[in-house]
Amino acid sequence: MQVVSSCLLIQTTGLQKRGDYMQYKTHVAGGVALGYVLYNNVDALSHYVNDSPTFMVATAGLVIGSLMPDIDIKTSYLSQKTKLVSFFTSKLFKHRGYTHSIVGVLTFSLLLFFIMEALGFSDGSTKLFTLSFMIGMISHVVLDMFTWSGVKLFYPYDKRVNIGSYRSGLFPYAFGEWMISIALFVVAYKNMQGLL
Repeated sequence: MQVVSSCLLIQTTGLQKRGDYMQYKTHVAGGVALGYVLYNNVDALSHYVNDSPTFMVATAGLVIGSLMPDIDIKTSYLSQKTKLVSFFTSKLFKHRGYTHSIVGVLTFSLLLFFIMEALGFSDGSTKLFTLSFMIGMISHVVLDMFTWSGVKLFYPYDKRVNIGSYRSGLFPYAFGEWMISIALFVVAYKNMQGLL
């Protein structure tokens, strides 16, 4: 019940006023860390990243994917860089709804795959970038599930899913988020060594 009442509050006051958001740097760190861990340790994925060019493609996909779910809110880092796209997505989707759901992650990833294929990118680059993009989006959604308002993981089902009650922006939470970001960057760095 608390999550449902919090969701109503969020829709009227906005997430950033309530301290229920993670910084873009934390999302980037999470996406890169998860991607590097997977590419470095999962045999089925390890063949994708085996030199500097594939490492750069993977990293770009991880970073962009880790920021993509927040395209539904005009104040996000990615939205500030893509204002025209953000204008439409923020009108179409409520924050932490469709873009933070399983359906949204799959739709955005498939759409990206088909666009890259249509533009003539190589098969290997298309698969690697799309897979990395999807991993980045997944990491974003999982990190946002740790916040008190959660995400609509099973959109269009309206119930929000959360696995924590994190609030950012206020001490000690802001300090905690910095510690989380640093830890994620350390994990990313250690796993990056095995990819190059």
